[in-house]
Amino acid sequence: MLQSSTDVRSFHELKAVHGDDRLEAVTIFDNRTGEEFFIPCDNLLLNIGFLTNLGPIKSGA
Repeated sequence: MLQSSTDVRSFHELKAVHGDDRLEAVTIFDNRTGEEFFIPCDNLLLNIGFLTNLGPIKSGA
């Protein structure tokens, strides 16, 4: 079975995108606590809506 390295964070919002010619990191915050997180990354998938069931994306299928 394929393992997914996708990090799904409900109740978080994108605050900033970092990088010059390519994506290098993002800053997100927990909209319940206001706590901010700086996350180095090279890909970003936004799920805009009310349903957070990602099905095969979350399970890596």
